[in-house]
Amino acid sequence: ARGDVFRVDLRTELVFASEVTDLNVRRDATGRYETNVWSIAVDGDSLEATILAGLREVNPSGGVGQLAAPVHYSTDGGDSWLPSYAPPSPGDVTTLQGSPLLVMAPDFADSKTAYCSVTNIFSGFFASTTDGTSWAGRGLMDMEVDAISSIAPSPGYAADETMFMVTRDNAYVITFPAGPPNRDMGMLWKTTNAGTQWDMVLCANAMFPIPGISLDTVILTSTYPTDPTVFATGALTAGTDIPLFTPAACDTTIKSTDEGNIFATLVTKPATSTVEYWYDADSCIMGDADGKVYKTDNAGASWEEPLDSEIPTGDDVMSLAVKGDAVLVGTDDGEAYVCYNVNTDFTFEQVGGTIDAGNDVYVAFDAEYADNNIVYAGLDGGEDDIWRFDLSAEDPWEEIVDEGMQVVDLACTDDGVLYALDLVGSDPGGIGVTWRSVDPLEAEPTFERMQEGLDGVNEEVTADLEVVVGSAILLAIGVDDAGDDTVWTFIDTLIQPTLSAPEDGATTGDILEGGGLARVVLAWDEVDGADSYQVQVALDEEFGSVIAAAEMGRTTMFTEGMVMDVDLWLGGEYFWRVRVAEFDAVDGAVGSPFLSKWSEPRSFITQLGPAPARPILVYPIGDEADVPLKPLLSWSRALDADKYELQLAKNCDWSNAVVDKTGDNALPGDTTAYQVTATLAEGSNYCWRVRAVSTDPETTSPWSDTGTFLTYEEPAPAEAAPTPAWVWVVIALSAILVIAVIVLIVRTRRPV
Repeated sequence: ARGDVFRVDLRTELVFASEVTDLNVRRDATGRYETNVWSIAVDGDSLEATILAGLREVNPSGGVGQLAAPVHYSTDGGDSWLPSYAPPSPGDVTTLQGSPLLVMAPDFADSKTAYCSVTNIFSGFFASTTDGTSWAGRGLMDMEVDAISSIAPSPGYAADETMFMVTRDNAYVITFPAGPPNRDMGMLWKTTNAGTQWDMVLCANAMFPIPGISLDTVILTSTYPTDPTVFATGALTAGTDIPLFTPAACDTTIKSTDEGNIFATLVTKPATSTVEYWYDADSCIMGDADGKVYKTDNAGASWEEPLDSEIPTGDDVMSLAVKGDAVLVGTDDGEAYVCYNVNTDFTFEQVGGTIDAGNDVYVAFDAEYADNNIVYAGLDGGEDDIWRFDLSAEDPWEEIVDEGMQVVDLACTDDGVLYALDLVGSDPGGIGVTWRSVDPLEAEPTFERMQEGLDGVNEEVTADLEVVVGSAILLAIGVDDAGDDTVWTFIDTLIQPTLSAPEDGATTGDILEGGGLARVVLAWDEVDGADSYQVQVALDEEFGSVIAAAEMGRTTMFTEGMVMDVDLWLGGEYFWRVRVAEFDAVDGAVGSPFLSKWSEPRSFITQLGPAPARPILVYPIGDEADVPLKPLLSWSRALDADKYELQLAKNCDWSNAVVDKTGDNALPGDTTAYQVTATLAEGSNYCWRVRAVSTDPETTSPWSDTGTFLTYEEPAPAEAAPTPAWVWVVIALSAILVIAVIVLIVRTRRPV
């Protein structure tokens, strides 16, 4: 009972002269040795050796202050010793007589790995990868998982597959010498391979640093594992008479700064927390069971209440959501409250009116909250279901789904998908299910009941729906067919497919003979779990005019593959998109499709087809002058031309053409000349051009070269020359002569 570890120097020739050194692994307060060494393991030589010592009796004389770990370690050949800070001691510290057996891995110097078995009323197999300073339970554990009370996936779970979990063993209770109320054992587990292997990293009554904590929840920082801080919260009754530790009526939180290996720090709290969110190792926002919200920026050294809060005293804070600097709170009285900037204006005001008094509210921010100010609330009881509210408007809460849900958790992903954990739902057996909406912002959102993944929710524990940051991975606490708690994973691959071909804006399609159509191959990436796909091809970006294979009105096309052929008119622009349409059996029948978001739309242009050759202008061309004001325009015949389009414009201004024979006004294909009927302006410059049109298929040739000419201008009449003077003399003499003759006639006329 008073054994110890000794070091013997055998370098002398005589054994009786060898030096024996008591290494003093542990000494009690009176200086008496209370060490019962059950096993040792050594790596290294002499004074530089690493030694692990397994101690059978942890605390035979009682007293929390006297407790010591069942494994001690030395890194200097035994000259100094330290206890393992996370020891292999998952049982009650006052009764454990563990008999630990130790062994080091052959490559201990490099891997730092050692193993330990503990046998007693509570036994197990433990491993250390930290030189023996901390231990984790690996298997053969004397415990039952009666309930799972909390899970916390790493924000990088999609890549690192790390998650923490708190379980409860209802058959094993914590006892203390002073006799406080016993509590069920809580155990903290960690996996780094998505649940393939779990290590127990902390027990309910971990001996160091805090005895007697019944673990309830585990919380990671939002920046884990960059910030490797893990918080474990436990409950302890007020006034518990434990030496060195007499807490107020509050939850107790212990902190690990090395990814859960060693919990060596106590975080003080102002009250019993119901929910809390740790931004990093120092900053936390916490809600309690008295309608209060607190924050700390110094790891719990001090806590601050809001400057002003409308949350009624006495309400339980049931849920808490954080988006940037904004904090949203749901209570147990059918209400929600918001703080718009927790760092600059720590106040809370009510969101709209009361949704349904007396019922629990679970809240979530929309993914685009910063732009649209939209928040959501799910109700457990009463009106139930899911509600939406615009913080920038004065409208009341809007119910966006009415399915008789009993919502016990709500989460919105980064890409805008809203998930709800429904404790009862519409299932006649009362088994909880998960719902989702890929379009929660629509006027009438579609909510789909997810048929795979979570089968049920244990009503005895707080439901915990976790959405891994930046992914479509859901984790939740549920029950299996035997009624046992378990962690469920749902990887929602059916969110949004990705288009692959043709490229956006590409000209594509194989021209079909005799129909004026092009066959276009549409392709998209495979979506894991998809049964079929819904495809839409439209004439507009809003998909208001959906067509399929040149057939108007077909809004739905299904395909089981990732490729589909569609026949479309030549020379047209089209828009297309795809979404997943998975079908599930419900009560032996095929239910409605489990639809994803539409893919991001793309556009493409079909080929023009074989166009006729462009015509050649015959007359007038080449800046010809003195062209008549009503000229006859002529051109060469084009092969396969059914019509000709002609334009004539002054100064080549095609937007203001004098003659525009295009479209329905095109000229017949059996003519190669056109007589201009309008009188052109004299002496003016004109341009003209012609192109051929084929109607089967509807294609056009390029425009001909542009012909130019100058119209004819009538010459002005010449000016008359001045009359010579002699002409005027002749005229005057002639006039005198005429007058003289007239006078002579009058005088010589005889009367009758």
